[in-house]
Amino acid sequence: QLQLDQNKFDPTIPALPAEGQEPSTDVSTENGPVITEQPINTDFNVPYSVELSVGVEQPEKCDFQWQYRDLDSNEFFNLQGSGAKKQVLHFRSTNFHLEDYELRCVVTYKDQPHAMTVSDSAKLILKSMPKNFAVIGNTILPADGKMYAITDGEGSAGLSADGKTLTLK
Repeated sequence: QLQLDQNKFDPTIPALPAEGQEPSTDVSTENGPVITEQPINTDFNVPYSVELSVGVEQPEKCDFQWQYRDLDSNEFFNLQGSGAKKQVLHFRSTNFHLEDYELRCVVTYKDQPHAMTVSDSAKLILKSMPKNFAVIGNTILPADGKMYAITDGEGSAGLSADGKTLTLK
């Protein structure tokens, strides 16, 4: 699951395509924007932020659409939300399964959306994972791999800023 860092960025980028979303058929065309810097394979640590970028000539004249695919698939899907339409993609790695993903960026001219260049893809490489990591939401996923449900009862849960302590109240 991709989850945007809610302290800095738009929180609307999901990992999976919306129900019924078709895979991307984007391919580079002649006269598309010139990519000057390709996204690179990036190490990540759970639960910290990850950043990927693509360099282009005249970025102010370009639109960007980040896409991802699971390495078990040959198909790329558009990431959703305004954060997926920027030259630099920021998100928080909330799941060690991200190491099974590749990301790329489709760059088009604002005034010629059919003139496009598709970047090389970049892999996400798991560097390390905290011993006791948890994702807060409907479930908690500690490093032991077991799933724990948080019920609808009263109380709250909080994860410390360093991602090491989960407090249930």
